[in-house]
Amino acid sequence: MAVDNLYERGGVFWCRFYVPASEQRRLGRKEFAWSLKTRDPKEAKRRLAEAQVRFNAMVIPPDPIREKLTERFGIPQDWTPAQAASALDKLTQAASHADERYAEQVKGTFSNWEEAGYRVDISIASDRLVGDHRPFDPEFKAVAENLGLDPQTVRHIPNAVADSKVVSTAKNTLTKIAERWAEERKPTPKTVFEVKTTIQQFERLLGRKPVEAITKRDIVAYKDHLLKEGGRNGKPLSPGSIQKRVNLIKTILEYAAANDIIPANPGRGVTIPKGQSERLPFTQADLDILFDPKNLPRNKTYQLLMLMALYTGARLGELTQLKGRDSETHGGFHSISIDDRDDDQKIKTDSSRRSVPMHPKLMELGLQNLFANKFHARLFDDLPFDPLQGYGKQASKDLNRHIRRHIKDKRKVFHSFRHTFKDLCRNAGIPEDVHDQITGHAAPHVGRSYGAGHSVKHLYDQISKIEGRWTIDVSDTKWGRH
Repeated sequence: MAVDNLYERGGVFWCRFYVPASEQRRLGRKEFAWSLKTRDPKEAKRRLAEAQVRFNAMVIPPDPIREKLTERFGIPQDWTPAQAASALDKLTQAASHADERYAEQVKGTFSNWEEAGYRVDISIASDRLVGDHRPFDPEFKAVAENLGLDPQTVRHIPNAVADSKVVSTAKNTLTKIAERWAEERKPTPKTVFEVKTTIQQFERLLGRKPVEAITKRDIVAYKDHLLKEGGRNGKPLSPGSIQKRVNLIKTILEYAAANDIIPANPGRGVTIPKGQSERLPFTQADLDILFDPKNLPRNKTYQLLMLMALYTGARLGELTQLKGRDSETHGGFHSISIDDRDDDQKIKTDSSRRSVPMHPKLMELGLQNLFANKFHARLFDDLPFDPLQGYGKQASKDLNRHIRRHIKDKRKVFHSFRHTFKDLCRNAGIPEDVHDQITGHAAPHVGRSYGAGHSVKHLYDQISKIEGRWTIDVSDTKWGRH
């Protein structure tokens, strides 16, 4: 059950459900919110499950296959696909056994006719009689009744075991579920691509299964394969990379579970042993090396990206997509707006949407003038755009190569500036909830998520505690303070 749907209003618990984009036009709503009429958390969670069933019945369009199963065989439409598939599998197995026994009986009956000189086509006789005998077969009758079904109603169910997959149609493969997830959740093109390639790898290893048939053993087998086989060129994958791929599969399965396609996520609990940290922060000695004028990259854009990452803790992709209007002026200081208001701007999570105060060192250099000069344009218009990785792809390659020339530890990359910023905040005595808001990290518990957070002025006062020791020369720019 998704507790994220639960919230309080005036001491009473309410639930909220978001309508998938594909169904908003049909229902005329983007979301539904209902009072659960209780103040008790445990009772609220129980009633939330009932509300989820009610919501699913509204939002999930009628399934013609399921309707046909109900019409022809009495399979209840409120059964999940997994329940229906399991029932069909048991029934078709029992039907096959019943048909085999009945064929033997028919053969025995007609053998006397053949001895008398009559030729009888047993296959035609069996075909005409198939099904009518099943309610009288002890095994078939017991299986149907144990499932709560009428043996007479389900007597004509297909008797081939392969036909039991009738509810596990192509729409319930990982690929199809991922398409529904992407349409509803609107992830970045890069994430969509990563999900697609991960599913392809998963299915190459384990075959294309309906999601109802995927087990925890399959997820573990995929994890073990990644641990053993590694990535491209036989190179071992880092624990973080393996965890990411497994998590992508688990994300799609979690979506399937949340939408009542499967009863539970079989990937829950599958984790990867933690290895050595993949990324480390820069030390002060590292920063002295990187910002030594003779070691800086020639490209002024790259120099500025390094400095902005150090003093804001922002991700490279967030910085490279900035536009001139993504800045605000406050009494005596400026801030940077990280958002996804334009099609070529993306954010990682909802908490990534934020205002970051400019550190005094950045304002001393005149960064606010660069924003003002390019109000109607991109801040770094010399960076090419990649459909999957945005404006940061080429910058990431170039800057990581540059860092590697001066810092030999492979765990120290451009993203290490973000880790370094967190350390600078801690060393300056900035509270964790403050620098979490600056970097766009989600609150670790519900209490921290209440309210609008700290004011930008308070964030600026706190970030100003960080020493502005490192800098770049902007005297050759149009916007820099000379």
